Amino acid sequence: MDRAEANRIRAELRSEIEQLKASIAEMKEDTKPVEPDVSLGRLTRLDQMQAQEIKGATIRNLEERLSELEYKVAVVGTPLYQP
Repeated sequence: MDRAEANRIRAELRSEIEQLKASIAEMKEDTKPVEPDVSLGRLTRLDQMQAQEIKGATIRNLEERLSELEYKVAVVGTPLYQP
């Protein structure tokens, strides 16, 4: 792999990293705790809590992917890099 190709791959990875960071930040806003003083029915509250758990799992998956991409940016152009 030559230097130009390594730089192109790094740029693509950094672009994807920025997109993931934006998605994670947006999802974290949506996963704030359900306030008990909000007048919701019991089932509606349970639905919101379930949706919150699903978004939390999605955030964890995105953060794992982010970590993988950051590692790839660090090793691209070295023998450790596996596309």
